[in-house]
Amino acid sequence: MDDGIYFYNSTGIDFSAIDQMVKYCLTTLAALCCAANLPLAALAGEVMVEGISEDIAINRAKGKVPEGKTITNTSCKEIDVAKSTHYRCTVTWQ
Repeated sequence: MDDGIYFYNSTGIDFSAIDQMVKYCLTTLAALCCAANLPLAALAGEVMVEGISEDIAINRAKGKVPEGKTITNTSCKEIDVAKSTHYRCTVTWQ
């Protein structure tokens, strides 16, 4: 049983068929848009590096960013290593 709603105008055009075509096109377009974004997400990344100072750790991490990529975020956290303060820094890129 078809639960679709059928609209006809004076020309006898079945708008439910057009509605089905529009839904199909929009679904296909949405799928293509999602597929197009997958490579962008796959190309983004991050690296985490430790160092005896924040500057050293950041510079080492930046050195691991692939050429041509844009750094989008840098963050650091103090950590205790053998009773000495070190820094663990993360650099993300797109």
